[in-house]
Amino acid sequence: ATYNGLMFATPLLPKLAEKHPGWSVLYHQPAPGQILYNWPVVAVFSAAAIGAFVWLHRLPYQATREEQLSDARSRQSHHPLAASVPSSAE
Repeated sequence: ATYNGLMFATPLLPKLAEKHPGWSVLYHQPAPGQILYNWPVVAVFSAAAIGAFVWLHRLPYQATREEQLSDARSRQSHHPLAASVPSSAE
């Protein structure tokens, strides 16, 4: 999430910094077309990504219908089909 968010912002920041000079403190350009973010930007995006992961991890688990069906089948007693079919070889 952090990488995608930073990569999404990369082409927008130079244009935004031209209109609002205060935004230029977020990054520096060592070469034309290349943007390196300053450490506070990476720290904020990393904290946001960790926060999102923690929030998702705390959500209650809800099994899908397929998982419920699979669990119900695994709890049933297993009778192999071959054992229940009478043998005609006798």
